[in-house]
Amino acid sequence: MFAHPLLAALEPEQRRHVVLQCDSRVVKRGEQLLRVGQPCEAVFLLHAGIVRVEMPAREGPACVGFLTAGDLIVEKLSGQSWTAEASYEAVVDATVFKMPTFLLRNLMQAHAEVTSVFVDSCLDRVTKLRRQLRRMQQDSMDSSLGRTLYELSSRSPDGRRIVDKRITQATLADFVGLSREQVNKLMKSLREQGVLDKTEEGYVVSDVFQDTGLTPLA
Repeated sequence: MFAHPLLAALEPEQRRHVVLQCDSRVVKRGEQLLRVGQPCEAVFLLHAGIVRVEMPAREGPACVGFLTAGDLIVEKLSGQSWTAEASYEAVVDATVFKMPTFLLRNLMQAHAEVTSVFVDSCLDRVTKLRRQLRRMQQDSMDSSLGRTLYELSSRSPDGRRIVDKRITQATLADFVGLSREQVNKLMKSLREQGVLDKTEEGYVVSDVFQDTGLTPLA
């Protein structure tokens, strides 16, 4: 909890005071943290794990993104509560801290740094969604999958980008709009190209897939 970016600017004693007012829980893989239409009076701080975001669509729920450690789950900050327009499901076991909405508003009023981190987090989610739409329109299937894997990866102590081995090909297929069989073939192709490697820890992704938002990969 202390490592969450939202609270990084607070003094240790202030952070401890905030933590005492939050509830923590582990959301098991496949379990929903929030469902569409569910009222909520809190903000969720994602401490560990990966959460899939799904929006209602004509053909059924559509995956519109993933949230990882350091992200926030909130759709509205004004008023006493908000109603979820998306569902949030753990892809792997996720640890979240539930912060009352009024507490976050108070922190933002008292600390400009907290407001900056909150705004940056919201803008980052918009940027990721724009990148996903651009990938679907401009990138080849293997580039789109590679960039998705890169976004889901984390930097290991030795500098490698590693994707958690618990993330299934079915989950990746949902996000990039392909079948699981297509994802399987594409991942094999990426491994043959030397830009993806499978280890005991998970998949190691090449930095060639880092998405700058400027140009599509060839």
